[in-house]
Amino acid sequence: MNPCLLLRALAATAPLPRPGALKADQLVGEWVVQSLTKGGETTEFPQSIGDRIIKRFTSDGALTWPDEHQKDGGLGKQTYTLDTSADPARIDVHVDLPSGTRKTYLGILTIDRDKLTLAIAPDGSDRPTRFDSSKLDSTHVWIYKRLRRSKE
Repeated sequence: MNPCLLLRALAATAPLPRPGALKADQLVGEWVVQSLTKGGETTEFPQSIGDRIIKRFTSDGALTWPDEHQKDGGLGKQTYTLDTSADPARIDVHVDLPSGTRKTYLGILTIDRDKLTLAIAPDGSDRPTRFDSSKLDSTHVWIYKRLRRSKE
């Protein structure tokens, strides 16, 4: 068989990426917490430089909460894993507490330009399927605004 025909045949049968599918590198960088909705109640967070809360996602799966002096304010070592083939994309956040206990929080996320929406279930709960929270569930819906992309 002609190699060009074989390549064309393989290309024609390869699955196409979902339109707007999340790419892992889109998450990498620093994000400022805008709001948190839990139990149907939304809390807005301060945005001034000394008061804002920043979350940093690195390309190697580390997750930190740097303060204005770049020190990590998170509790214990935090990492994350992504499944960008899912719709919506899935995230698992792992927290290794100083006590030696590991907690895993299951979530979903979407990124629209410089806005990250992250729905996370409490430890031990099922992964959320929607980006909302009500008085009937314990999902936490975080809204972040991109501060800067990583130079990694």
